[in-house]
This record gives sequence, structure tokens and C-alpha cells, in this order.
Amino acid sequence: MAYHTNRTVDNTPSTETLDTSIVLKLLQTPERIVFSLGEEQITCADLIATARGLADQLSQNNLQPGSPVILYMGQNVLVAAGMLGILIAGGCVVPVNPDLPNHRRQAILNDVSADFLVSTEANMAPDLNAHKIVFKRCAAVNYEFTTKNVVHHTAENLAFIIYTSGTTGVAKGVEITHHAYLSRLLAVVEHNPTNSLAVDLVWTPASFIGFIDEICFPIFVGCRAVIAHTNFHQDPHGFANFVNKEGVTLCRMAPSVLSMFLRSGIAGSLESLNMVIASGEVLSIGTQRLFFELMPHAQLLGFYGATEAPGVGKHVYNINNPALETTQVDVQNFVSLRIMTPESRDVEYGETGEIWLGGSTIARGYWQKEAETRRKFVEMDAKRWYKTGDFGRFLNNGRVEILGRADKTEVNINAIRVNIIEVQRAILELEEIEEAHVDAVQLGRDDNMSIVCHFISAHNPYLDTKSLRRRLMSRLPLAAIPRYFFAHQHFPITANGKLDPLALMRTVYEYSSKVELALSKVQDAEAELCQEHQTSSTISPKETVEITLSKIWCTILKLTSVSRHDDFFDLGGDSLAFVQMVLEVERVCKTSVPSNFSSKTISLEMLACLVISGRHDLQLQISANNSSQQQEHDSLQEMSWPEVRRRLMLASFAWEGKDIGRLLPIQIFNKNGTQSPLFWCFNGASEPIAMARELGPDQPLYVLRSMQSVVEHDQKHIYLDDLVREYTQEILAIWSAGPFLLGGNCQAGFIMEGVARRLALSGHSVGHVFFLEYEPEKAIDIDVSLFFGRDSKEYNPFFRKGYNPFTRKKRPEKRWKSIFRTVSWDIVPGGHSQYFSPKFVKHFIGELSIRLRHAHRKHEIGVMELKNRDTS
Repeated sequence: MAYHTNRTVDNTPSTETLDTSIVLKLLQTPERIVFSLGEEQITCADLIATARGLADQLSQNNLQPGSPVILYMGQNVLVAAGMLGILIAGGCVVPVNPDLPNHRRQAILNDVSADFLVSTEANMAPDLNAHKIVFKRCAAVNYEFTTKNVVHHTAENLAFIIYTSGTTGVAKGVEITHHAYLSRLLAVVEHNPTNSLAVDLVWTPASFIGFIDEICFPIFVGCRAVIAHTNFHQDPHGFANFVNKEGVTLCRMAPSVLSMFLRSGIAGSLESLNMVIASGEVLSIGTQRLFFELMPHAQLLGFYGATEAPGVGKHVYNINNPALETTQVDVQNFVSLRIMTPESRDVEYGETGEIWLGGSTIARGYWQKEAETRRKFVEMDAKRWYKTGDFGRFLNNGRVEILGRADKTEVNINAIRVNIIEVQRAILELEEIEEAHVDAVQLGRDDNMSIVCHFISAHNPYLDTKSLRRRLMSRLPLAAIPRYFFAHQHFPITANGKLDPLALMRTVYEYSSKVELALSKVQDAEAELCQEHQTSSTISPKETVEITLSKIWCTILKLTSVSRHDDFFDLGGDSLAFVQMVLEVERVCKTSVPSNFSSKTISLEMLACLVISGRHDLQLQISANNSSQQQEHDSLQEMSWPEVRRRLMLASFAWEGKDIGRLLPIQIFNKNGTQSPLFWCFNGASEPIAMARELGPDQPLYVLRSMQSVVEHDQKHIYLDDLVREYTQEILAIWSAGPFLLGGNCQAGFIMEGVARRLALSGHSVGHVFFLEYEPEKAIDIDVSLFFGRDSKEYNPFFRKGYNPFTRKKRPEKRWKSIFRTVSWDIVPGGHSQYFSPKFVKHFIGELSIRLRHAHRKHEIGVMELKNRDTS
């Protein structure tokens, strides 16, 4: 059943403006100190008087309702008065902190093109073509307030233009109306336990939505707020001293900042701080546990949202409950939330889709970006919705699990789809890793994408990355194991306190540049060394080969050096890089490297011995011109079938399981099981490990390898007949008795369809064939089970256009029943490339096990019937 939050959210335009509500709140306690900065303080009455003075200046200059006004101020006790004055005058506040990085500050100023700029100092204002208004503090003469001489404005006028952080693209100016912001603010204040005795903290730089909340929240709650006179985001000890001096009880910070502060040793001194709101990013398990370990007296809250729709989900972390791997929130009562498929239909329970937000609190759109506004803000069911670009799903308890950015969740590595979230989760399962950030990068124009991991390990910052990779091999496919690991004491943060992905990216590129520079120097030196010692007896042929192999390994793996005992896969190599390396070794060393290695590891020293034993010419080819010509010649030639077969063996070198294939890669798992064996063709190295584990030790599993990453996609049909013929021969050599249980997923499906057809046509008994994410193309008289993903829009035939579950129109099962002896079909949780991940593998293998038991039982019945006939 499709599901979304079924609440009615008031979308009726309010007649009350934000400035009116603020003034009314301040007038309730005119003598109360509302903001302080060091020795400076301002009362509610003086704040109103100062704001009204600024509003008069703007009105005298004919400010129009909703027109943008730049509030160019840093941390200042008058900053709230500046904001309120612009609102009273009917203007739209565009806060810009002078301390922002120059490129971001200039981008905002250029994009908004405001006619007015407000500041407390004339020399602070940049050189812009805007009318500059300098305002000063005013003392309240009386407590009366009027809107006389102020231009009329409504709740549907713009109150703010707040620019997004730009970490997921170009920063955009988000248009927020009085009604949108006030609706959310009133709801948050109503449901927040904070009272007038609290001491709030204003320290988020202007230009971010958190700054507006820090100004408005204490006004409506009725508590005092202290303004930090400097940016403490990078200064944990300065922050601790400030909090203790001012008696701060409540503050907001991004999880990246919270993590850094907790690890800096200041938590024990934050005695007054009893509530922390950590939002804007995933709060890692390590940080959750560390918070309650060091600050058990404090509350920890999290909110989910965006500048376009802030604070729409809330979660209260509990010291007595297990830490959460992902962000899970209760939807606030002022917003509607639905999770949608790419076809704009509501998802089922547990199904993954894009989060849409609706209600009166969402933004109006993007400043001067109509096309982007139309793309992200849509009309449906007589409501307006904001498409967040975040993946999420509904949980059984009604909460929403946030699963990350839709455009950052999955990447293709060596033609294998890798889920970044699954990689990060597997890394965080390692005991030494406290926090991790995983990303995919392309280091060079011609390079494939590579997975990189940035991690924090406070107890052991010098972790052996080779050991990390070995342990990850049992959890992840080789393509998903990070090529590079970077240790950090804490992660870099942006001006608003969030994780700075660009700074992390710079770390990777700086490392890559150093490697390239080192390689170029090493390359020249090695060429001279080889030239010098070609005829010399001071260096052995083996050492000469090791020097050449070292250069090849460094080039492919982007390393500055390797030792003779290093293992290729421990250094970050995967199956595709291994094939690439072997081919380069064969080209340079004029030899043929055997594909049937005696072990699952390959050191530089071991490879050198293989090269020497198989070489016919010990003279190394050093000429760059000859090298490039040979590469061009090789690329123009189509591979022969024996070469494809050899590359398949090479690409499967590091796969788990005992090798038993003679000419093609076949490994066996659970070899002592008593059931009839299952032959399954896989695409990735981690898939058979997961299947063998979940099927259990009594089910033998023979693992075949598809042509994934070995042959270009558009050339696979060239070699299909040869592959099917030889796999059939290999299977008959292993299990000649039959009946045969066969299976394959995705592109491996058409290989196993061919094997099943070849076996059946040659008179062998095919018991059952299982296909995951694949539909056989031709009729075949066998029993078939089909599995498709609940989120698989590309491969699930039940998502096809025109399919109607209540009619026979385009129902795929009608065709299946006509071309197979028997057929069953199951829909399992997950989407393409997810079925063998820790999150979904139990669901898929659970359904597969049921079908396997039916196949085994059918075979047993057939054997018994045959015995009975023989007896009679």
C-alpha cells in the first residue's frame, strides 16, 4: 500500500508578518536583556527602537515590499535589530557575513544584485552599486510601536533570501516568505522544552539558515542569547571557555563540529550546556556514543531538513537506546512528507524513493532561477511540493529513514555499481574506525572512478591500510574497497560548521599530484638505471625485472613506491586493475604471465619470478615511442576467444573459494554439502561469498564468472557462444549425473540461459533455473524461478509502462507461462546491485532458498517414482 504522512497542513495564507510577531513578543518584556556580546547588551525595547530607526531610513529611500536588502554584518549585538529593521520596512533580508570566504561572499552579492546594503559601519560595506545605509543604536523613549510611514507588506512577501551551502552544487538563493518562516518557528517553539531560563548561543555565520533560527528562537522563547564575538568552530578550547563564562545551556552545531569538540577533550568542562542540537549531516554512531559517554547529563537532538524546508523532521537521541546508523526522524506536524518513485508515485512501506516535502513552511523558490524552481518545486494533488533530492524510506514505526543524496548514493566502479552508503557502513563496522566519509573520485581524465575513504581513529591514527583492505574483502566486492585511505584527527568543516567535502577532495588531489610528480622523477631515474645496467653484472635479471614491475604497479595504483613483498590487492588493486597490470607487464617484458596462480596473493617478488620463467627476451622495452605504437596496435585488434578466456581467469584471481575450473574460472563453496549443487554465474567477487554464507554449509555452490569488466559491453555477444559451450563442458565434468540447478543475475543471466538450453538440447536433465533481474529471451521447456527488485525500475517488468495489475494488459506472467514448463516469480526488497549487500541479502536468499527446497523436493519425488517403476 502506498504511504505518505496523511496529515492536513494549513496552507491558508496568514495575515501576520514575522516582524509584527517579533515586535509583539519583545513588547511583552521590554526591559529584558535579549542579546549580549561580551560587555555589550541590548534590551527588548532598545532592539525595537533601533530597528524602527533603521526602518525609517529605508522607508525614506522608497524601499519596495519584498525587495532584497543586504544585511552586511558579522557578530554584532545589533545584528538582530538590523534584521528586524529591514523586515519592519517591508524589505527582504539577505544576511551576508563579511568574514565569509571571498568567493562565496562575492557570489552572493553578485547574484542578489540588491539596491540597498545595511551595515553598522560605513567602511565595512564593499564596493557595490547599492545604496548604503549605516544605522546606529537607539534608546527606547517609550514602549509604543506603530507602523506609521512604513510601506504595507503581507505575510506572502519575501522575508529572507538565504543561500544554500553549495556543497552539493552551485549555491542558490532560497526565497522564504514571512508566512513560511513564521509557521515553522511557532511550531518549533511550541514543541520545544526550552524555557525563559535558558541561555542560547548565536554563533552560526550570517548567510546560513541556522543564523536566522538563532536570532528568532530566543526572542519567541523569551530567553537570553549570547553572541560569540569570534568564530569558535575551529577553536574547541575557546568555545569551552566562552560557554562556561556565559553559562550557555543550549547550542546548535553540525555533527562534524560536535565530533571534533568531543575528541578535543573539552566535553568534561561544559557543565552548563544541557542541550545540543546536531543537524545538517548524519550523526555517526561513534559521535553518538562519545556524546553520552562524556556528557550523560545533556540532551541530544537532531533535525532533518534543508534551507528550502528546514527542521521538518526531529529525533531525540536517548542514552539508553542503541545508536542509529542513519538519520531517522519523526515528521513534524507542520509539514507533509511523501516518498516518491521516479515516476512520481508514492512508494510502498520500506521502499526507497525521493523525499518530497509539502506544506506552508516550504520556500517559494530560488531567486532569479525560474528553471531550477520549476524543477524542484512541483504541484501535485492540489498541493505544492519540494523535491529534496534525498533518498529515504518509511519504517514500520512510522518514522522516516534518510538514506543520503540521490545523486551521491551509487556510482559505477569498473562497470560495477557500488553503493557508497554500504561501503561506509562496512568500514564503520571495523573496530578501529570511529568515523568515516566515503566518496568516489576520478583522479585523471583517463582514469576510472576510485573509492576513497577518509577516517578518524583516535586510538590508532596510523592504521595499516593493507590490513583494513584484507578485512573488507569479506564484506565488499573488490571494486568497492577504497583505493585510498586518509587518516584525519578531525574532518575539515565549512564556514557554517558542516563537513567540507571540497577540502577532503583537495586532500585526495594533492596526494595524487605528489604521486604523479614522484612517478615522473622515478621513471627517468629507472630508465637510466636499466640502461646503465643492461649489460652489467652488478644487478641481476630478477632485480631488473622487479624495478620494471615496481614502476608498473606504481603507475596503475598511483603509488610512489612498493616493496618486493607487497601484495597487489593489499595496495588497493582490484580485479580490473589486476588484469590491466598483467597485460602491461606482458607488453613491456615480452612474456606471457600464466593465469593459473597457485595462491590468492601476488607479491612483486612472486610476479618477477613468473615473468623471468616465462620470458623469451630479457631486454626490457623502454622506448616510449615503441610503447605507444604497440598500445595503439593492440587496441585495434579484436581479442581472440583464448585471450578472453585467459583474462577471465586473471580477473577472477582474487575471488574467494577453491579453484576447480580447468580453462574457465569456477570456484566451489560449501563443498561438503549433501544437496544437489547449484551452479551460479556472478558479476562481482563479493556476491558468491554472501550467497554461500546465507544458503548454509549443506548447499554446495559452484561459482562461475560473467564477462563483467573483462569485455566491453557491446562486444560480449561475440564471445557468448564460446563461453556457453566451454562452461557447459566444465559443468558436465564436475557434475555429470544431473539434474542441474543453474542460476545467474543480471547480465550473467543470458550466459546461464545459454548453458541451460545447451544442456537440455543435448539430453541432460535441467532441474531448475533461477534468474535475478533477468528475463529469458526464448522458450525453453524447463522450470524457471524469476526474482525482481521492489525498487528496480529498469529491470522489473511490473514497472513497465502500460502494466495494469487488474487486467491482462502487458502482464509479463502471461508470456512466461507460455514459454516455460513451470514458472514462479518473486519481488524482493532492494534495487539493482543491492541484493547481495548486508541490508538485502537475507531477503533475496530467503526467497531463493524456498524455491531451491521446492526444486530439491521435486527431484527427490522424481527419484522415488523412478525407483517404484523399476520395482514394479
